[in-house]
Amino acid sequence: MSDIISDKRRQRIGKQMAVHCKTKWKASEFASLHWDSKLAPSVANKHECDEQLTVVVVNSRDLTILGV
Repeated sequence: MSDIISDKRRQRIGKQMAVHCKTKWKASEFASLHWDSKLAPSVANKHECDEQLTVVVVNSRDLTILGV
């Protein structure tokens, strides 16, 4: 039961973070989109690796991580 509650809480917080990022981020006229996948230790089992994809937008002034 606690797994269901924590999953719903994680989903709700993730949606709140997405809304916050979408309202605060201003897209520039020129930007580059970069993505890269890496094998990183799993959160559930440190002896296994999961593939993680990082997506980043870069312009002349700053770098914004869109997601991992």
